[in-house]
Amino acid sequence: ATDASHQAGDGRQVVEQTISAMNLLSDKISSACANIEALNSRTVNIGQILEVIKGISEQTNLLALNAAIEAARAGEAGRGFAVVADEVRNLAHRAQESAQQIQKMIEELQVGAREAVDTMTESQRYSLESVEIANRAGERLASVTHRIGEIDSMNQSVATATEEQTAVVDSLNMDITEINTLNQEGVENLQATLRACADLENQAGRLRHLVDSFRI
Repeated sequence: ATDASHQAGDGRQVVEQTISAMNLLSDKISSACANIEALNSRTVNIGQILEVIKGISEQTNLLALNAAIEAARAGEAGRGFAVVADEVRNLAHRAQESAQQIQKMIEELQVGAREAVDTMTESQRYSLESVEIANRAGERLASVTHRIGEIDSMNQSVATATEEQTAVVDSLNMDITEINTLNQEGVENLQATLRACADLENQAGRLRHLVDSFRI
């Protein structure tokens, strides 16, 4: 019984360490979600600036077209001005095309950010579930330790309390069975968390690729 008590105490310590690690992971996931949300907000601001740029390009293109018309009316005297107006119109068109390309990249970045947030939110949910299961397992281990202590006490003080000891052992077996079930659930949740983290790594790779493309 003493060895079993020591093993139960060790098991409880492992559970507490697991809970601490899972809480830390959950905090890091929350922080990553906040960072990606902030990035998403900044891309929205960039999108608004691009809308302004596109509007300016459209107005510049229209002004260049009007200038070309006026230059045509001026005949030979307006020929040089017509060349300048045509070049301005080409620059406005290129600026508008570049703005559209950047807008497309931002939209892809926003989609990737949303997918990454969804993946991390799911990972956080699995982490919280794992913490809950670990807490329940810890409670059971505490109960096991207490019951083992009861067995020690009965062995030392009441040699004839066989029936009571049997009842405690039966209850202990039930607790151990439930702990095994909880541990299995914990393993399943941990596997789900690992899968979600793998998805998150893939999403992060996509985000890095998109951001690098945007910087270029």
